[in-house]
Formats: sequence, structure tokens, C-alpha cells
Amino acid sequence: VGDWSCNKEAQKTAVNIVKTDPEIMLGLGDYSYEKNAQCWKGVTEGIDPKKIKISFGNHEFEDRALLKQYMDYTNLEKQYYSFDYNNVHFISMSTEAPYEIGSEQYEFIKSDLEKTSKDQNVNWIIVYYHQPMYTSKTNHEGLESLRDIYHTLFNDYGVDLVLQGHVHNYQRTYPLIYNNENPSNPTI
Repeated sequence: VGDWSCNKEAQKTAVNIVKTDPEIMLGLGDYSYEKNAQCWKGVTEGIDPKKIKISFGNHEFEDRALLKQYMDYTNLEKQYYSFDYNNVHFISMSTEAPYEIGSEQYEFIKSDLEKTSKDQNVNWIIVYYHQPMYTSKTNHEGLESLRDIYHTLFNDYGVDLVLQGHVHNYQRTYPLIYNNENPSNPTI
């Protein structure tokens, strides 16, 4: 779930989550659009905080104190991390922290993917983050730099699914291959 807000629709989403009782909930960033995390905590109070695995959106970076509130609530020390759940490996990236080649985040993700791709107990690799690589026509274009750095890396290490937020509508695609000659038009 991404781009929550603190309104009736967000409350309906939280009620649906509580009703279906998922084993984990992935957050795709932009949780409340408020000056503090209290509203989002209130909206999600019926969801076990241990089940919530978040990534951070641009609105969490409007104030360092706000980012810290979300990190403390979810017991995170870094804005990017990975974890295993059953036979699925999850990587939470931060599109708001440096992610270029050579950055600490890039090195973490590359190393994590190298290790995970060799793990015979992992059947699925899922990466999630806030701002998208690709979008359909929308108010928010995809991050070209993120796409140019990570799409090939994800292909090389067998990432099965990428989840992204930021765009306030539902979008999905066929599996894509990075197109070196025209990166804005991936190969289906």
C-alpha cells in the first residue's frame, strides 16, 4: 500500500487489511502527508506493527524528524533493507536516499542480490520502493536514473516483481527487459 493519506479512504484500506489479516504488509511510501506520523499510526493501529515493512516516500523527507518517527515506529536503522519471509526475499529501497552506482545503498542492494540469487531456499525476489522506474502517462514520470541503474541489475539477479508507489493510480505491466537503445521504451 502506498500514498495513504489520513482520510476515510485510508481508514477503509486499513480496515480491509485488518479483515484479511495478511502475514505482512508492504508500505510504498508517503504515509500521511502530515507534519508527524501520528495520523498514520492512528489509521494503521489495528495492523500489527511487526507485520508492517515500509519503504520511504518523498513526503517522509520533508522533515528529518518525520523520517525518524517512521523509522522508529518500524524499528529501522536504515532507509533500505532486506528480509526473508518463507521462500520470498524482499528488498526495500529508498528512492529518496542516494542510490547511484557506488553509493552505500547501491552496494548493499547489489551484494544482497548476488547472495540471494545463489540461495536455493529463495523462490521469489521482490523489490519495493516509492518513486517508479516506469509509468504510464501520469503526473509523475518514472525516475530515469533509477531505471538506468537498477533495471539491468534486477534482470541479472532474477528479481521477480517490483512494487512502486508515488503515482496515485493502479498501473501494471507485462514483464519488461531494459532497452539499451531506448530506455524509455522497455522491451515487453
